[in-house]
Amino acid sequence: ISFPVGSKEDLPSAWNTTVDSQVLKGKKILLVEDNYMNRVLAETILGQYGAAVTSAENGAIAIEHLGKGLFDLILMDVQMPVKNGIETTLHIRDKIDKNIPIIALTANALKREQERCLSCGMNDYISKPFDEDELIHLIAQWLGSPNDVVRKDDVTIAKVPEELFDLGKLRTTSKGDEKFVIRMVQIFSSEV
Repeated sequence: ISFPVGSKEDLPSAWNTTVDSQVLKGKKILLVEDNYMNRVLAETILGQYGAAVTSAENGAIAIEHLGKGLFDLILMDVQMPVKNGIETTLHIRDKIDKNIPIIALTANALKREQERCLSCGMNDYISKPFDEDELIHLIAQWLGSPNDVVRKDDVTIAKVPEELFDLGKLRTTSKGDEKFVIRMVQIFSSEV
């Protein structure tokens, strides 16, 4: 099968915007994450932007917090004990709030996991470990007004990557075994 050769213009654009640092100031964010290190990281980053973060170690605790107060956005881990992110989101959408933005925090970046998150009522997702800029941009998309984001025509702070992926770590792990690298790429491709 012959396909046309693509160009860089065909690639989805990377973050070519910058966020007004005031977008998150005073916003109330519910962070639902069972991993202590991930909670501390997210709390620290969001706190630096002026967000008020309330943390919950699982979905059951998150539901309790939602019963006590209003939040502007929820960051929801998908895999947690007691009540996972999917179950919690379904409960929130059915009984608490149909409109609050819920962003999935998932260690599984495969397309079917992303589709699962969106189909249960989450609005968006970000893969862990997350990049600070990507997290802040994503939250700003859901919390900010169009005027809160500076378009790339005004300023560009991120470059579009030259490659779609980097096999450097995989090659290091394989100690130069190119057959292993090819096999891992094929396995990954079949999982997507």
